[in-house]
Amino acid sequence: MVARIDRLQGSVPGARVFEVVVHPDSPAANQEVRSLSLPPDSIFVAVRRHERTLIPRGDTVLQPGDRVIALTDRERLSELQKVFSKPSRQE
Repeated sequence: MVARIDRLQGSVPGARVFEVVVHPDSPAANQEVRSLSLPPDSIFVAVRRHERTLIPRGDTVLQPGDRVIALTDRERLSELQKVFSKPSRQE
């Protein structure tokens, strides 16, 4: 499963703001933000959970269905996508 990342309007020069939904099979699901291997020059800005918006901290646990707003360099997008994508099965 490859995570779908949507670019949001209002991106800043040199970086882009993206939203990604945490899928139940994602390696990021049920993990603390601090345990994720984020690419350099990337940061989580907010987590939208149900009707709430959370400011993520290291101890914030991402739950399936969370919508993560991330700021990253456009060249780092594929690396950020890997944080949320289920690894492909090697046979």
